[in-house]
Amino acid sequence: MPILNEIAQKSSKGKGLLLMFYSCLSIGALVMLLPFVFMTSGAMKGQYNSGRFNLLPRYLYDDLELYRAWSESKYIRVDKYNSIAEVAISDFSELDKPIINDHAIIDYEVFLASQQRKVHERVLGHVTTSNQNLPENNLAFIQYLDEKFAGLENANRELELNMPNWQSLAGAVLQQRVFQRSFVKNESKLMDEFYAFANSANTLDFYYPGVHGQFRSRMILPFSSPDLSSLSELTGLKLNKLSEVHLGRKDGNAWFQQQRSSFIKDFVNARYLKLKDSDQQRTKFRDFLKENFKGELKAAQEIYGLIDNFDEISFVSSIPKEPAQAVLYSAYIEQVAAIKDLNLLGPDIAFQNFLEQKYGKLSALNDSWSTDYRSFAEIAMPQSSMDYQYVLTNKTRLRWDLGTINVRFIFNYLTTQGRAGWVTFVFCFLTIVSSLLINPLAAYALSRYQLPSTYKVLMFFMATMAFPAAVTQIPSFLLLKDLGMLNTFWALVLPGMANGYSIFILKGFFDSLPSELYEAAQIDGAGEFKMFWQLTLNLSKPVLALIALNSFTAAYGNFMYALLICQDESMWTIMVYLFKLQTEASQPVIFASLLVAAIPTLIIFMSCQKIIMKGIVIPSEK
Repeated sequence: MPILNEIAQKSSKGKGLLLMFYSCLSIGALVMLLPFVFMTSGAMKGQYNSGRFNLLPRYLYDDLELYRAWSESKYIRVDKYNSIAEVAISDFSELDKPIINDHAIIDYEVFLASQQRKVHERVLGHVTTSNQNLPENNLAFIQYLDEKFAGLENANRELELNMPNWQSLAGAVLQQRVFQRSFVKNESKLMDEFYAFANSANTLDFYYPGVHGQFRSRMILPFSSPDLSSLSELTGLKLNKLSEVHLGRKDGNAWFQQQRSSFIKDFVNARYLKLKDSDQQRTKFRDFLKENFKGELKAAQEIYGLIDNFDEISFVSSIPKEPAQAVLYSAYIEQVAAIKDLNLLGPDIAFQNFLEQKYGKLSALNDSWSTDYRSFAEIAMPQSSMDYQYVLTNKTRLRWDLGTINVRFIFNYLTTQGRAGWVTFVFCFLTIVSSLLINPLAAYALSRYQLPSTYKVLMFFMATMAFPAAVTQIPSFLLLKDLGMLNTFWALVLPGMANGYSIFILKGFFDSLPSELYEAAQIDGAGEFKMFWQLTLNLSKPVLALIALNSFTAAYGNFMYALLICQDESMWTIMVYLFKLQTEASQPVIFASLLVAAIPTLIIFMSCQKIIMKGIVIPSEK
């Protein structure tokens, strides 16, 4: 029966009342959608813009914001960006459109073509060792390993590792601390797989942090704001551009020279340093080895092979390939070698040498590039300019990649973590089947047979609703432990087979069915089971759909009980894995996990909406 009759609906007051009703319903619908909108928006953000309150991330329509978000994904940290930057920043939100010099970019591309195989001079971007978020190449490397080895267990066996998950396995190699003094070439099978993966990566996913850039990023910029006036005051240098702060400068104040010496002697990896060859240097190197081995030739032979005396050890001006020899070489540089005896190496210096060889004179380069450099040492690699051009050329794809990376990570995480999907599917299926079998049988018995204690039984069922489910978890655990059912599907399904609320709803619905139907069925010779199966259940589809939805929601969203009863990871459900992830993930990843978790329930409700609504409305009308 309508709230207003047809005559009232045509009046101005009736129309106003209907407008108010529909407006309230529309506002209510929008309010209900807001959490889903916030989850979707949060899942599309990264570390760079996760703290900004905007429903539509700005990188989806702003090219500069896209460049900032993509740069944050590539370099992860500001200090890594500053190691290649032509203009330093203190936060990725400060990134501005770089000055594009086409001639510089062309020369840089030609230079990079000759550097592709120098794996220790390039760093793969879009990777991180943290589980808080997973940039593009982290995810791609995990998928590469998963496809090649067909599972984490096989990967651990073939790579001789014992990693608990894919994130830990990938993080073991993605650190790439090639500039640190302690880094020695990793000869592991996992590193070989990483090199094979990196060789297939996009060229623009790499960056080349040189020694000058690392010096600025690690030894100068942390002690000052990135503006040139502050840097000039700090270093005692007259600066017109950031690239004028480099290791070749012997002027500046005492603090700058101390930072320069400390960087060369204590920080930078020895592979970026080359000893000047001289008789005096050879003698000092052999004396250092004699002192290190305490004159024991046998110990030296274990590292340098068959030698009759220390004078037969060959002097090397660059770092040896053998790890043990490389450690001794690094120790000699740190403890004995003078700075004046060292030549710097690295991609930025190689680029400067390349330009000097190509143009001959600095004036020729300045004329070609339309610049005013005072020395080749001031020339920085135009990495940020290339990045910006790449973003503008591929902005549609990059927007999709940045917008979906968190959701793709969640799907990858769930599909590669044990049997989460299978366990959840079986658990939900068995829960729905058991609830549609046990609860209707109990409700049918109470409805068809007028037992003296029917209402006492109903009261007992209803009383179970007065206690939170958490109250029964420990008793259930102890009981299932005594029965030996822990870490099984029986433990997940049995305690929830019968539900007092479901039985109460079903009994009320069954009571509303006309008794004449059962009398006619009995006259036709139908037995009790046939009347239950073919008559009662067929007429109860709407309410059964509601019971099935409630059972699915309870099983699918069950986290605490599932973790308590099944502590074996092979029996963890999706919700348990997502909770584990949320304890260590970033905010955007948490939003993505909530979004993914809501999808199955949303799909089921949308596909069965009409019959479910009938199940909600009809019992209330009865």
